[in-house]
Amino acid sequence: MEILFLHYHTEEEAATKWYRRSARVNLNKLLVIGMEQNLCKVEDIQAFDALPLKNKFIFTSKDIPTESNVFMNKFAKAGEMGDPYRKGHVFYRYLTQQLTTKTNISMK
Repeated sequence: MEILFLHYHTEEEAATKWYRRSARVNLNKLLVIGMEQNLCKVEDIQAFDALPLKNKFIFTSKDIPTESNVFMNKFAKAGEMGDPYRKGHVFYRYLTQQLTTKTNISMK
């Protein structure tokens, strides 16, 4: 992951703001979404699944037996995920389905 701090004059100012804001993040309410793109391998998907976070999904074109995997058979034939900007409605539908059917999701 790369984070660019474009609106700060110094590295120290960016670090101060980052640590102050990141301290407010409640990891129990964080929803982490990954996507099989940019040469993503099965090992990367498994590593994502192993992250110590409760509310996580990774959209893939492969039916991999991990808890966080959201297999999108619409993209299985292509072997990779479609453009999330052009196919946003498809991702939204799959995400909505996951959020309403998984009982281990807690956003309270």
